[in-house]
Amino acid sequence: MPLQLPNLDSRTYDDLVAEAKQRVPRYLPEWTDLNDSDPGITLVQLFAWMTEATLYELNQAPNALRLKLLQLLGFETEPAHAAVTQLAFTLTAGTATAIIPKGTRVAASGATMPDGTPVIFETDAAVVAIGAALIAVASMADGVVNRFFDPKQPATPTFTPFASVVTAADAAGLYLGFDASNPFPAVDVDLAFFLSDASGDTPSYACTMGNPPVPPATWVWEYFDPSIDDWRPLKVISEGTSALYRSGHVAFSFPVTPQASSVLLGQSAYWVRARVTNATWEQPPVLTTVTTNTAPATQAQTVTNEIVGGSDGTPSQAFALAHAPVLPNTLQIQVDEGTGDGATVWQLVDDFYGSGSDAKVYTLDATTGQITFPDGQFGSIPLANATNPNNIVALTYRYGGGSAGNVPAGSVSDLQSYVAFVTSVANPADAYGGTDEETQQAATLRAAHAVKSTNRAVTAEDFEALALESPGTQLARAHAMPLYHPDFPGIEVPGCVTVIVVPESNDSTRSPQPNQTTLQLVCAWLDQHRLVTTELHVIGPTYRTLTFSMTVICKNDADLAAVVQAIDGTLRALYDPDNWPWGATAYGAVAFATAMNVPGVVLVTDFTLELDGNPLPNLGDAQIGPAELLWVPQNGIAISPQYQGASS
Repeated sequence: MPLQLPNLDSRTYDDLVAEAKQRVPRYLPEWTDLNDSDPGITLVQLFAWMTEATLYELNQAPNALRLKLLQLLGFETEPAHAAVTQLAFTLTAGTATAIIPKGTRVAASGATMPDGTPVIFETDAAVVAIGAALIAVASMADGVVNRFFDPKQPATPTFTPFASVVTAADAAGLYLGFDASNPFPAVDVDLAFFLSDASGDTPSYACTMGNPPVPPATWVWEYFDPSIDDWRPLKVISEGTSALYRSGHVAFSFPVTPQASSVLLGQSAYWVRARVTNATWEQPPVLTTVTTNTAPATQAQTVTNEIVGGSDGTPSQAFALAHAPVLPNTLQIQVDEGTGDGATVWQLVDDFYGSGSDAKVYTLDATTGQITFPDGQFGSIPLANATNPNNIVALTYRYGGGSAGNVPAGSVSDLQSYVAFVTSVANPADAYGGTDEETQQAATLRAAHAVKSTNRAVTAEDFEALALESPGTQLARAHAMPLYHPDFPGIEVPGCVTVIVVPESNDSTRSPQPNQTTLQLVCAWLDQHRLVTTELHVIGPTYRTLTFSMTVICKNDADLAAVVQAIDGTLRALYDPDNWPWGATAYGAVAFATAMNVPGVVLVTDFTLELDGNPLPNLGDAQIGPAELLWVPQNGIAISPQYQGASS
C-alpha cells in the first residue's frame, strides 16, 4: 500500500494563541492583562498567525520528504500474511474412504476478522481420507511399551517416544494401530505428526551454508503380517518429518492387503511401526498428536471468474478487485481484446521498467487489490473490446490474512463446505504465521535499515532488522549477539553470530518461544543476506522466572481488587519480554517503588523477590545473562491487600 504523508504539527492559530497565554503567568508573572485590547496580546496574535503559516510549510517537509523518497525507492508497507494450519477430518462410521477436495472451507469457531466476518480456512490440497481410525499410538524400547492413549485429542499430554540416543540394538520403534472393525481400504495412508515446541530448553536452529542440518535420526517403516508372524516393509511414498526431526507428514501404502492382529497391547488392529535404526537427537522428539486424514490449510478464500472491468484503451488504467488483501502468486488475469485470438492470460510483474511496449503485463497492490496496466511504452495497453465491454476477468485469486487467523488448536471446526461422509473437522495444532498489514512507522524503520545495510547482514543491527523482516513470521523483537555460539556460552567464537527472536504472543500463560517453523524461516531469510564466512544460529530466548510476594496497605476508600489488579498489571508491563532490555538487571527497589506508586497504596510490606525460585536479599537485584529475558508467570505476583484501618 502506498505510504501516506503525515501531518507533523496540527496546531492552529487558536491553539497557538491559547498556548502562549498559558505560558505568560510562568515566564512573565507581572503581565496580568491578557485581553485582546492589550498590545502584548496583539503581538501574540500576530506571531501566532506567522507561526501557523510556518507550520503549514513545515508540514510539507522532513517526514514528508523522507516518505516521498521511500516511495521513489519503491518501499511500500508489507501486506497482511495469512495464517496456516493443518485440518484433520473424521469420517462417519462404516465409511471406507472419502475425498476431501482442495478448497474445502472451515471456519474458526468464536473468531472473527476486524470487520466482523468469520475467520475462514481453506484446504490447500486434496486428501483421500480413510475410515480406519488411528486407535493406538505407542513406543517400545527394550521390550517396554509406553502408550500414547488418545492421539486424536489436541489436549492429550505430550508423548516422548524415544530417548536422546538410540541404536539398532535398542529395538526402539513407534507403533501405530488402526481400527480393525472393517477391511483396510486399498489407498495410500497419510499420517501427520505434530511435535511440541515447548521442550523447556531454548529452541535453536543452525544455518549451515544455506542448507538445513542433516536429520540426526533414521527409521524404517514396517507393518505386521500375522500370516508369517513378523514385520514386513511398507512402501514409503513421502517422509516429511525426517524421522521426527520436525512436524510433518508421512505417506505410505501396504504392498498387500493388511490383516489385523493383537501383536501389541493385546489389542486387535492393523499394526504399523517406524523402527529407529540410529538416532542422536540433541533433544528427543516430543509428540503432541498423530492424525490421519489431515490436509494443510490457509486462512484464505478463493475467488474465480470475477469480472474486474473493461478497458477503454487509455494508458495506465487501474481496476480494483472485489476482495483484498491478495495472497502472493494466486492472481491470474485474463484479457479479451477482441482480436480473434480469444482471451489471453497476462503476466503479473513487480514493475513495468523491464517490459517492452508489446509485453502483456500488469502490476498488483496486494494490500488494496488494485490492478494497474501499462502506459504503452513499458508494456502494452489492453485494447477496448466493443463486443465484450467487461473484457478483463480475474480467473482466480485468493484473499485473506491478518493476525486474527492465529487461532488455537481445536478451534477451526465449523465446516462451511459440504463434504460427503465427513462428521467433524479440527486443527490439531495452533494456526500460525498470520500478520496484519505493516504500519507506516514500521515500514519507515525497515526502509531506513535496508538503505543503510544495502540488504546485507554485516553488523548486529543489520541482523536484527533483517530478522524482523523474515517473510511468514510474526516477531516482536530480535537481538543479535556477535561472537556468541549457543553451544559454548561464555566463550567468544570468531565468525559466529547468534540471533535471538521473540515471537508475538497473546498467551499470558507461558513465555513466548518461537517454534521450529519460525526459526527455520528466519534462518533461511538471514542466510540469503549473511556473509559467506559467518556462522549463523537462530535461537529462541532464555527466560529467567521472576516472582513477587508482598503485603499492600491500602487507603480505606480504595477498591482492594482494583489495587491488586493495577499492581499486577504494572509489574507485568515493566518486565514484559517484548520490552525488557536484554540482560538488564531487575532492581528490587524499582519493583518496590512501582508497587508503592499505584494509586490507593499507602504502604508495601513483606516485599520479597525470587529469581528462578531462589529468594533474593531484601530489595535485592535480579541479575541475568546478556542473552536472557525476564518472565513473570501467570501466578507469579502474590499480593495480600489490607485496608489502612484494618487491625493487624
